[in-house]
Amino acid sequence: MNKSIYLVLVATGMYACTPRPTDPEDTPAVLQESSTKRSLTDLSYTYREDIIDRLFDEAVNEDPKLESLVGALGSMDKVSWDSLDAYRSYTQTNEQYWSSFKEYVSQFNDSTWERPMHLLLDSLQEIQRQRMAQHTSAEEHIQENQKRLADQVVLLKVWVTQSMMQRYQQNELPDLATLKAIQERYDSLIREVEAIHKLSQ
Repeated sequence: MNKSIYLVLVATGMYACTPRPTDPEDTPAVLQESSTKRSLTDLSYTYREDIIDRLFDEAVNEDPKLESLVGALGSMDKVSWDSLDAYRSYTQTNEQYWSSFKEYVSQFNDSTWERPMHLLLDSLQEIQRQRMAQHTSAEEHIQENQKRLADQVVLLKVWVTQSMMQRYQQNELPDLATLKAIQERYDSLIREVEAIHKLSQ
């Protein structure tokens, strides 16, 4: 599927989770001057590091559906880890056995035993690979889903927060008159300095 079409479909689906503030024109609370007033260094560092997380947390607090979704996402890692504990233990035990098997084979004083023992090891590992084929396939599918879900979470955060950021950009746009006044003051000073230069020539 074309990526741009895919993004539109995903964004449309996510719209149901996008928070609806009481006043859709409000600047997000975390970006209001009273809550973000700090030194320039702290401000730039904080925004660079976690502004999307801060905006997203506010969105979660405002939208019960989004809060429920985030809760489910947060518990998924633990559920997955706990559920696969027996599988991890099983595969680790097998790996330990293969490693130990190789170490024991290396202890033969009569080297003529090494080749048949390595052949036996290869045979045992192949039997186990076949036995575990469906398990391995399921594990790979789980890992792929984990990656896909992680991408979806990134997309969710960006999609939810971009509309909040647009409200900030519109509501908190600095007064152009102030910039113009400073610009004109610089222009005036430049003219004054240039006038002195001309008088001294």
